[in-house]
Amino acid sequence: MIGIEGTLDDFNAALKSLDDKLRRQDITIEIRAIGGFAMLYNRLRAGGYTMDVDTATKDMSDEAVKLIREVADEKGLDEDWSAVVPTASRKSVINV
Repeated sequence: MIGIEGTLDDFNAALKSLDDKLRRQDITIEIRAIGGFAMLYNRLRAGGYTMDVDTATKDMSDEAVKLIREVADEKGLDEDWSAVVPTASRKSVINV
C-alpha cells in the first residue's frame, strides 16, 4: 500500500494498471502530468516522493473515474490520487 506518499515507481505501476483497465474498456484519456510526479518522471528532481499525479486535462467520464478509483483501492492510494476524482470541494478539471 502506498498510503499518502508514493515514489515514481509506485505511480508508474498505478498508471500502468489504469492504462490496462482503460484499454479493456476501450476508453482513451490523455495524461498531461504536471507537478511533483512530472518532475520525478522527467528526472528534474532526483528521488523523493509525491502524493498524487497532478494533471491538466479535461474532465473524465464517469467510467474513467470509476477505473481510477479501482486502481486507488488496489494500490492503496488516496481516492483522488490522480487529482481527477471530484471531491466535495473541487470540481474535476484535472485527469490522468
